[in-house]
Amino acid sequence: MPDAPARTVTGDEVAQFDTDGVVCLKGVLPQHWVAVLEQGIAGAMASAGRYTRRQSDGDDPGLFFSDYGASARVPALMDYALHSPVGEIAATLLRSNRSNFLYDAVWVKEPGTAKPSAWHQDQPYYAVDGRQICIVWAPVDPVPEDVVLRCVRGSHRWGKAFKPLRFKDLGDYGRNGTDGYAEPPDIDRDHADAILAPAMEPGDLLVFHGMCMHGAPGNSQAGRSRRVVSTTWVGDDAVYIERPGEMEPDFSDRGLKPGEPLDAPAFPRVYERTL
Repeated sequence: MPDAPARTVTGDEVAQFDTDGVVCLKGVLPQHWVAVLEQGIAGAMASAGRYTRRQSDGDDPGLFFSDYGASARVPALMDYALHSPVGEIAATLLRSNRSNFLYDAVWVKEPGTAKPSAWHQDQPYYAVDGRQICIVWAPVDPVPEDVVLRCVRGSHRWGKAFKPLRFKDLGDYGRNGTDGYAEPPDIDRDHADAILAPAMEPGDLLVFHGMCMHGAPGNSQAGRSRRVVSTTWVGDDAVYIERPGEMEPDFSDRGLKPGEPLDAPAFPRVYERTL
């Protein structure tokens, strides 16, 4: 049975997510789950999987570490996905009758890391279609405004899928304009007034839509890492699709056909609303 949130997600917060495609939920994650996430991040960094990567070059200052799907080998991360309140929180914000766990990601920027995370949408990276898709971004360290993930309010309603880019070298995944994927806009120049960048504490969650434009600066802090686990959630209308080029992460081994719902057992159903 999943744990309950530390507080109820309010109607105003649900409405803000609808309108902006992003909301910062203060103090909603019980603190004992922060300790579980710390354990999970350490486990991911001490092992390796298909998507374990150093995003910064060896001569770049600091370290930008990322890993997708580490929950498959790190029990603490799977425990968080299946038993923390995040599945319920995702279903509430998506106005969905259920939530299914798609995958997890670990993001670590050590002190002094210069490498940014490029502006992007998450959904065009992987084989998922639908409107009920969100990402729950959970830091285990205090994160000031100049280091936190930045999201563009309202961008989930732009009606455009932007070409996904690799963080390390800004290479692409074989999807371009002829496939219907636009070049990412210059967010800092053209949409700076719509950027949400909230200071966060452990226990806060930043939740954003799968089509919300977002990115992050490096970690300019001295002596403090920026360690985060994000989990991606799908609701009632989410289906498996095939996109041109390479998927990341790739779900082609889950036994689904295009148009089939992303539901258990391929993707665990963590939360289901009771009538």
